[in-house]
Amino acid sequence: MSSTDETPVGASNGTATVSISGGTPAYIIQWSNDESSETITGLATGWYFVTVTDSYSCIEIDSVFVDFQISISENSNGGYRIYPNPTNGIVTVELQSLDITRIEITDVIGKQIMNIENVSDVNRFDLSPFKAGVYFINLYSEKGKLSDKLILNQ
Repeated sequence: MSSTDETPVGASNGTATVSISGGTPAYIIQWSNDESSETITGLATGWYFVTVTDSYSCIEIDSVFVDFQISISENSNGGYRIYPNPTNGIVTVELQSLDITRIEITDVIGKQIMNIENVSDVNRFDLSPFKAGVYFINLYSEKGKLSDKLILNQ
């Protein structure tokens, strides 16, 4: 089983593929979305289940998750860049033209997981000790706060 991500969220352009080995051809393929080919396309994020039946009525059931990609990492709006995004752990916050005094990273419910007060033009953080998921990077200056999403994969 394999899949490609939906990019961007809401595009319904993900794919899922079942790789058949063993059993006796011919095979009957039945996906949970009523498709019947080895590869299905035009998929939104979510779980897809497939049942494969061979010519002797032996049945194999499997599933695959079509994920999504958000690529806000190369955001250069407002004089900063956050990359890579999604990340596997190490993330860089590059401040190009902002006077940022503090960087805060929070989880989706707002719990602070990291607070950096010694900010430089290029800041690197290791998020690998934390669970995979969505986080927020908040950049603070005397003028206010800028926020961006960060996706941590593992």
